[in-house]
Amino acid sequence: MAKQFDCRPSELIEIEDNYTAFCFDEACVLIQSKLEDKQKPHFKKQDEESKKTIEHYNSFADMYKKILKR
Repeated sequence: MAKQFDCRPSELIEIEDNYTAFCFDEACVLIQSKLEDKQKPHFKKQDEESKKTIEHYNSFADMYKKILKR
């Protein structure tokens, strides 16, 4: 959408804090570049203390499905 509307991704979701907006935009660029390289998305949730993977998703849709089941 950001490309279509010619704006930063952080502007679309109205992030006001400059540093947070920068980090979000940077994450979007990383995800987009991986998708353009035909890499599959890989999302994981880690335990803060042990850094062990708690959950793993291949898409946001998978993550949302799991959340809705709770």
